[in-house]
Amino acid sequence: MKKTKRFVLTTAIVASLSLGAATTAVSPQTSQAAGLSDILSSLTSGDTSSLSSLISGTTNSLDGSTTTGVNVSNLGDTITLVGGTEPTEENIKAAIGGDPTFLGLIPANIKVSDDGTEVTFTPDLNIDLGSFGDAINKLIGTSKTVKIAYSSAITFQGGQTSTNVKKGDKTFDLNSSNTYKITPEANLTGVDVVDNGQFNYAYPGSYTVVVQPQYSDGTKSEETSLTVNVLDAQWSNTDQTILKGQQVDTSAITATDTIGNTLDITADTSDVNTSKVGDYKVTYTGTDKALGWNGEPMTWTKTGTVHVVNSDSSQTISFQDANSGDVIDTTTITGADGQSKTVTPPAGYELVNDADSSITLQKGAHSSTVQVVKEGSSVATPFTGTVATYANGGVVPLYSSGGTQTTRSLAPNSDWATDQTKTIDGETFYRVSTNEWVKASQVYAYNGTSATITTNSGSIKALYTTDGNKSTRSLAPNTAWYTDRTATINGASMYRVSTNEWINSTDVH
Repeated sequence: MKKTKRFVLTTAIVASLSLGAATTAVSPQTSQAAGLSDILSSLTSGDTSSLSSLISGTTNSLDGSTTTGVNVSNLGDTITLVGGTEPTEENIKAAIGGDPTFLGLIPANIKVSDDGTEVTFTPDLNIDLGSFGDAINKLIGTSKTVKIAYSSAITFQGGQTSTNVKKGDKTFDLNSSNTYKITPEANLTGVDVVDNGQFNYAYPGSYTVVVQPQYSDGTKSEETSLTVNVLDAQWSNTDQTILKGQQVDTSAITATDTIGNTLDITADTSDVNTSKVGDYKVTYTGTDKALGWNGEPMTWTKTGTVHVVNSDSSQTISFQDANSGDVIDTTTITGADGQSKTVTPPAGYELVNDADSSITLQKGAHSSTVQVVKEGSSVATPFTGTVATYANGGVVPLYSSGGTQTTRSLAPNSDWATDQTKTIDGETFYRVSTNEWVKASQVYAYNGTSATITTNSGSIKALYTTDGNKSTRSLAPNTAWYTDRTATINGASMYRVSTNEWINSTDVH
């Protein structure tokens, strides 16, 4: 244990104090010591009551002095340390609020009992008190002993506030102190389960329990809420069908516990004879990545069946581009009647319908067509409207349904009816003929109308070009204008009032 700094009071200072002479402060311990001067002076007449009252705590501090530490004479019968901590010098200082002293001047040594239940403070004296030494040493030499209490802390054995119990594990006992990590352990008599949260090891789920340590001296600790997870395993794909001569594939077997942890799975396939048609048992073992309440791994077992069969079924699949109608590729899948197989689209394509991702084979030879689109593309969807090319944008190229540019194009400032829209390689297109598409970025969609609009009163109203730029022209307030179409430009609804000029709908009525 570290030694506290010693306080040295020289004979000259004591002598000057006894005469009531003024002194210059040389350290915090000797500053403002007129009160001690009075006490020392009173000792010359044999009066020790004032010093006794200071040491005993009747007087809190010296008159006019600045306390440089905690006067341990004023401590109560008990100090409290945080549960789980050791009664070190630093922790004791933290508990009392500073460095221990007598009189706020004399440093105090700290000594903790072997069982950690008491601490004794004794003056750290190295003072030449001259003719007053015997009297002061007798009084200052009084020690102060207080009890050490600990704020109780309770967790499960691993130090966590939650733990895992395998379904059916009767060895887990909420009422046993061995289930928990508790500080302090001295005088611990058991654990009171204030609320068991309807805990039942037979039913998977999360239970919140409230517990409280109990001590032989009647010490009350705070009630603590802890979580108990009762876990079971949930398995998938433990049965499989393979063709005679094939190897058992356990990669599709999955299992999780009831709070979502994935289990590590091993399989015992030693009883499976893949060279002979028949049904064989396989034992799967799943190990939880989360440990049990006792720090040990939790494992589950599951029995599955491997069906070894002869090949008697085939399915020939044609992959058709849903946009162009072209057959991109074909594949033949073989297996046994009732066997489920995964369907993989050609490279660079994806299935239109998720339901086509697997098939169930039927006895005999069969064929089917599956719709696909290029990755990043979509199937054409109905869209009724009109699109127009920009007045000053030049000719606009056309594309095939597969996204390949054709030899034809659209004239600038021309209107075209469209009945479908789709995405090709991440870009939106409108269909303007049977197999010709235009990029949405090179046209704008509009609705035809025939109406007269009037600008609102106030300031002049800005006009915008079809591509969203502000025009150099504007409209006067309270003037009427004919419009033949509406469109969304710059995210706002606008009316067209000339070939390439539009006004915001908020500026008219």
